[in-house]
Amino acid sequence: RQLEAARDAGAYAALVSPEFRGEAADLGLPLLVSSANPVALGKLACDINADPSSCVAIFAIAGDDDDEIHANVLRLADFLHMLGNPVGVISDAGSTSLQRELSLQYPLNIADVQHALSVCAEDGAAAVVIALNSATLAKNALQSVSIDVLGVEQTQNESNSGAGSDSQSDAKSKDSSDTNSESKDAASNVKVSAKASSSPLYPAYATGMSFYALRQRYGFSGREHAYCVTRSAESDELAELADQIGGNDVQRHLSLSIAMVLAAGVRRGTIKSALRVSHELH
Repeated sequence: RQLEAARDAGAYAALVSPEFRGEAADLGLPLLVSSANPVALGKLACDINADPSSCVAIFAIAGDDDDEIHANVLRLADFLHMLGNPVGVISDAGSTSLQRELSLQYPLNIADVQHALSVCAEDGAAAVVIALNSATLAKNALQSVSIDVLGVEQTQNESNSGAGSDSQSDAKSKDSSDTNSESKDAASNVKVSAKASSSPLYPAYATGMSFYALRQRYGFSGREHAYCVTRSAESDELAELADQIGGNDVQRHLSLSIAMVLAAGVRRGTIKSALRVSHELH
């Protein structure tokens, strides 16, 4: 009955499990036969939508607090946009493709995510930022989605520990030769180069958020030896170049955004120039 309703509503194909193939044969619709295995469904949905995560840089943000995740997602999307990148957002707080709002039902399943990424890619997005929380995504929703940079908010204790300082000197060498930048109206315009960057991501600290635990829950793939990106002494220093309206929370969110963009291969000098221009404009 559900398949008949879908056909009457205009569906041009139906996805069915092998045991229902015979019953669905008389519907007059092309059938896609697949098991209920999340990996198989993810590959199928990915193929149907032309593997959208391979066309854009995928950033994801996790954490222990949904409000913090939402704030970090918006901050990163704004920062990527400031660097000249058309951006999509997938979040239960509001999903967009560039400036267009997407009407989605949360939590998103495998097919929902692949379709949303496909819409963003078709609209010309260079990057998509995903909120990695249970309100946005169902379990295994990111099967066959390749995440380039995964950021995690540090706790206050971790911020005070100074653990991020060890990554400062290492991060300064993370320039990507594939990053292109140009001056336009005294602003910096770059395209993220996460797909081309071979730099290892910053190591994860004791945030309680394991890259592999998150991957097991949501099913995404990542580069070999990938880790969760957190704020560093370098990203904190760069964040201080920006206008400080909004207080410490805004600076903290910006610092995580900077750390993630550095991990994607954007040059430190490009980030500094963009932050200085932003400060002067404010």
